[in-house]
Amino acid sequence: GRLAPGEEATLDVGILFAQGGHRLGSVRRLRDVSDAAQEAYESGDLFRAVTATGPPPPPSPPSTAPTLLRPAEGASFDEGPVTFEWTAVPDATGYRVEFSATPDFTDPILSLGATTSRELGEHFLPPNRTEPSYWRVVPLALNVAGTPSEARQISLYRYAPGPLTYGDGEYAFVEVVGPGGLDPCGPDAASTDGCDEVGGNAIYGSLNSTADYVGSYYRDGPEASIGAFAPNDYEIRFTEEGSYAFYGFTTGRITEVPFEVWDIGVVPPGVENDPTDDVQMVPILFADAGDDAAAECAFAYNGPPPLTGHGNATQRIYGYYPVADDYVAYEAAAAADVAAAGGCADYNPDTEALIDFGRGRPLQRFVLVDGQRGAAIEDLEGAVIRFYTVDPVTPAEAPPEPGALTLAVYPNPTGRAATVAYELAESGPVRLSVVDVLGREVAVLAEGDRAAGGHRAALDAAALAAGVYVVVLETDRQRAVETITVAR
Repeated sequence: GRLAPGEEATLDVGILFAQGGHRLGSVRRLRDVSDAAQEAYESGDLFRAVTATGPPPPPSPPSTAPTLLRPAEGASFDEGPVTFEWTAVPDATGYRVEFSATPDFTDPILSLGATTSRELGEHFLPPNRTEPSYWRVVPLALNVAGTPSEARQISLYRYAPGPLTYGDGEYAFVEVVGPGGLDPCGPDAASTDGCDEVGGNAIYGSLNSTADYVGSYYRDGPEASIGAFAPNDYEIRFTEEGSYAFYGFTTGRITEVPFEVWDIGVVPPGVENDPTDDVQMVPILFADAGDDAAAECAFAYNGPPPLTGHGNATQRIYGYYPVADDYVAYEAAAAADVAAAGGCADYNPDTEALIDFGRGRPLQRFVLVDGQRGAAIEDLEGAVIRFYTVDPVTPAEAPPEPGALTLAVYPNPTGRAATVAYELAESGPVRLSVVDVLGREVAVLAEGDRAAGGHRAALDAAALAAGVYVVVLETDRQRAVETITVAR
């Protein structure tokens, strides 16, 4: 309202604060605190008289703990929304729903204010999380916490495209073959970080298997781009032949580089790549330091190091598809340009036209940083760096032992694609199919005679609705089944 000249009024101003598990959670928690403060203000409880003995004591904590109603112990969800519900505590003014990776709640994940229920939308579910988590409810009397409810275990899963990460959240840019053909997870490797989780040696943020170089990125790198190209995985291979790189963001020069960039299709962690579906890509480079002519005619460590404590970084590496996936046509044109120029060619619009810039780039701004031993680029021949996309974080799958009819499906759950591996004790007719929970056949993955030994088939889960399916392997005399969950 308005005050007339000479009129007086008293204004009560309150400053409230609250903190939740993240920014949006803090806003919701602040809203709950504001509602409780307004209720106390209107009832007069907010202004208790101060006696001679000092200010009044804080409110007592709620007398009892809530009883959890739903979801049930062990419930599993692969898409939102999910409703959490519990019984009311008579003397509670609000509640806090807590989520933790451990049953003792020493490893908190999320904390949210609530009334007697709380709905979590799909964006709250942790992406691609395979480990179970725990939830409980803490009753509140204003800001005083009471006895928590029991803790219940649940499994929340949300499919989210992006680079594969380890359990600690680090990106799984891994070395699958070391320089000179070294096994990066073998006994001679100087480091085997990541081998138990994804079957490759971690190079992002740590030394590779020979302690010579580190994989990193300059500003928004593959972690910001590769998810849009899931479920395919990608490799940078250092080879004797190398490939032809294009400086597409600056001068358009073309030069030879000692590595190749490949789309390798869907390759779950720990599984050997099938080269028959590989597509060679065009490396696009960006030099961050030095004269254009000098920097763009020699792929080298010449940029600002993104990691402290290490040496210089290479030029940024991007990966684009050739037009119609035809790298051979691009290479022929690029090789002719380079040969005519004697080693480093100027821009040729006809050669640029063979690069499909409109399709986007799964790899961007990736750099190598020379490690503590200062590896030279030419010493990396034989090394292969792999970029996984959305395969869940699981230990590397061991191939089934020969001699029996076995069936394995991984990754499981999956969002887009899975590999079905099976082992036959003897040759003969085989039928490999997928059925839904109603027994309806939704896909046939293999049919016909197969030799004894190990085989693989690809399951395109993108064509299936979210849910549980059964993979059925049948021979003349045996039958094996495995379930798989398709998550979105």
